Amino acid sequence: MVDWMNYSKIQEQKRACLTLSCLTYLGILLIVRLIKIPIYLSVSVLVFLIIATWLLYPAENINRALDIKEIQYFKKRLKLFLVVDLLLSIVCLVYKKEKYVFLIMLTFLLIIITMIIDKFRIHKRTWNRRKVRQ
Repeated sequence: MVDWMNYSKIQEQKRACLTLSCLTYLGILLIVRLIKIPIYLSVSVLVFLIIATWLLYPAENINRALDIKEIQYFKKRLKLFLVVDLLLSIVCLVYKKEKYVFLIMLTFLLIIITMIIDKFRIHKRTWNRRKVRQ
């Protein structure tokens, strides 16, 4: 039997998450349209963020730990996606599409911010569990 109270709460959370995601991306698009930064800054920050994404990965869920095979698989997939993003950025540079490079950079910045928040949240939970056990 379905717990309708819990179901409606989950649906409400999903709507809130979707709304926040849409507003965040709209904000990124507005930033790209209204602000112009030098291309060398976009590229250097983008390279830094790609390296940071590689170093921060994986962000494991506390409810489901990954085994070594899964971590290796996801690292391989991440490497592929990062290379594709880097190549896409290079193509945008060649064709003088600085705004697209800036957009990719801001998207990576958002990814890094959410990864850091998630790592902090997981660390806080495990720290609190250790304190309770002691």
